[in-house]
Amino acid sequence: MLSFRYNFYDITESDSDEEEIASNGLVINKVHETNEIGNAILSPLDSLICRSPESSPVPIVTAGGHNNDIESELTSPTQDNKSQSDTSYLQTDEDLQEIMVNLKIDSKLPKFNRLEFDRLVIPLRNTKDSNTLPNRITQNDLSSDQTTRLSSVASTKNLVSELISSISERFESLEMANNKEVARIINEKKVQEQERLARIEEERRRKEEEAKRLKEEEERQRLELIAKKKADDEKLRQEQLKAEQEAKKKEEAKKLQLKREAEEKAKEEEREANRNKYSTNFRKIEKIFLHYKEEIQLIKKDIVEPVKNIDKEQKKILSSHRRKINPKFGQLTNSNQQLIAVANELDNLISQTTAQPLMFKWILNFVAKAIVHQAENEVRVKPESALPLAKLALYLIQKFPDLKELLMARFVKKCPFVIGYTCSIETENGRTAMGWKRNSENKWEASTSYDERIGGMVTLFSVITRLDTMIPGSQNPWPLEYSWMMLARIANTPVAQLTNVHFIVLGSWWDAAALQFLQQYGNQSAKLMRLVGDDLTSSVADKKYVGAARLRILMEDWVSNNNITAFPEMDP
Repeated sequence: MLSFRYNFYDITESDSDEEEIASNGLVINKVHETNEIGNAILSPLDSLICRSPESSPVPIVTAGGHNNDIESELTSPTQDNKSQSDTSYLQTDEDLQEIMVNLKIDSKLPKFNRLEFDRLVIPLRNTKDSNTLPNRITQNDLSSDQTTRLSSVASTKNLVSELISSISERFESLEMANNKEVARIINEKKVQEQERLARIEEERRRKEEEAKRLKEEEERQRLELIAKKKADDEKLRQEQLKAEQEAKKKEEAKKLQLKREAEEKAKEEEREANRNKYSTNFRKIEKIFLHYKEEIQLIKKDIVEPVKNIDKEQKKILSSHRRKINPKFGQLTNSNQQLIAVANELDNLISQTTAQPLMFKWILNFVAKAIVHQAENEVRVKPESALPLAKLALYLIQKFPDLKELLMARFVKKCPFVIGYTCSIETENGRTAMGWKRNSENKWEASTSYDERIGGMVTLFSVITRLDTMIPGSQNPWPLEYSWMMLARIANTPVAQLTNVHFIVLGSWWDAAALQFLQQYGNQSAKLMRLVGDDLTSSVADKKYVGAARLRILMEDWVSNNNITAFPEMDP
């Protein structure tokens, strides 16, 4: 609310140039044309409270300089009201101050002319010294003047009261107008402020919505990126999975194809093997034969000859081992206990040389020669002695694997029938290849001696093929399949090359392994046995081979009586 400060025209005695002496003797300050009553209006607008106009601060003095009653009435509240007025102001912003200035409040205040102010003058005597009375004035004059002055004061008081009342009414009207204008301005400012706040709020809300929209957009884009990445990852995973599945399918198809090919190959090999049971690839047999002939030469070169150059101490050890090993094969009997004892002794003797590879191989080669020699001499006379010798040979082969190749080379050298090899004996090389020996007179041994030796070695080899091993968990390196190959190859040998010894070989095999062979292969083995016992013997019937005749008897005994004579089992 607005606060107004206003000053009435000062009425005082003064000697200044600005004073004017009225006709009644009062000194009145000159009134400035700028209408000083409004010079204090619109003081600092620090308050919105519109105060009532202040009481007039007009000082009324006599020529003697003393205040009268009207002075006390008119000026008594001046100091307190002035203090309050000075601290009352309207607080508003610059726009409101500008609006209040534009109201031109001073133009709305009442205007005082000279006549009206003349009415306020207290009549005094014309004197330039307001503080002294002229000497010529009497007591009556003073009383008369006093009465007149008091009357004028009363009249002036009434006039002032009316003036104050008028001014108050005008100020009240002005205050109401001002209050109304202020209220309008305040309301307008409120509306503007509300609009400003609304705009700020709208801007804030817009910014929040924009920020929210941007955040939602960022979140949407982020989620889209995540979803896209997830979709890409899933697509990649699916592609990888598909590729893996395709690769797996291809691998499985490849494995299946390989399996089918392997099965087909196995079937083909089985068919080939079945064909080979009744047909023989003689070139392949010849390669095997030549391989073992070459092996004999390597034994001489790499084992026998180098041993001649070892020191005497080593030679002494080899000689001692040879003397101990050789009689062990002759100590074999039909007793398993004796077999085990001999096997352990030979195992110990051979193992003593394993630290020296050359000596070890020389001992193994000596053992191989001793086994074959035992078959040539002992088994040819007593075929059932092949059983303990075969068990010992199989045990040593499994105990010392290098012995297998050395022993087979010795078998093939002296009895090539064990691999089904046959060649013409019309030449010396042919006879040598087939294992014939010369006697002391450098003549070829008799055929009966040859047949007996071959029979003994075939018996030993055949027994080895049908034995179970003495070492648990191990397998026989020469199973019954070797017997099958030997029979099938001899059966497929051209009739022109067949001699008595071929049937000696077949008869010796029959005694050594026919029963186990029949049990192993069933009907297929029965067909092969009939082939060699009936068809093959019939093909050479005109030659009257003793071996063929005996084989036929064995076959007929089996067919007629279901009887196959086998070697007796060993005693415990």
